[in-house]
Amino acid sequence: MDFINEYDNKLFEIEPDIYKSQNYCFRIYLIPKGVKENKAEAAIEYIKYDQYDPDVTDKINNAILVIKENRVSGDYYKASEVCNIIREKLKHSKGSNWKFSASLHHSRAAKYFKIREGYKTSTPEKTMKEYCYYDPLFKQYIYTKQWIDFLLNKVKDNKTYKSILKMK
Repeated sequence: MDFINEYDNKLFEIEPDIYKSQNYCFRIYLIPKGVKENKAEAAIEYIKYDQYDPDVTDKINNAILVIKENRVSGDYYKASEVCNIIREKLKHSKGSNWKFSASLHHSRAAKYFKIREGYKTSTPEKTMKEYCYYDPLFKQYIYTKQWIDFLLNKVKDNKTYKSILKMK
């Protein structure tokens, strides 16, 4: 972002006519719009730039370009992957018949430790960010390595494991 601002400022100082010219100018201003579920909505709005209209010129020149990244970066795991890791790490201490499934055990653990709301919530993005995020693109929760480590330590304890299973 600093590079772009620096480039714009230098270009304006060196060649103000080129900087202001429509022939060499293409700017995109991204503004997130709320989209209603199951409704198509245009996310791009074109505004005719008129360099002689001071209101339009001031608004565009003073605009701040912000790109809001809805996706989170890093290593994240689906619930089934979390369960596979937990099962693999605890199979020797818990026995070969011990189970930890995504649909039963993991969902109850998430509820027990209150890291997210249920799947039928109107605010799925309300999560404990240390452990869990909601991915709006795929409409599913994704989990962090910290969650796996935390859950692994908690599930090792039989008393905690049984308390998790009692959750409905």
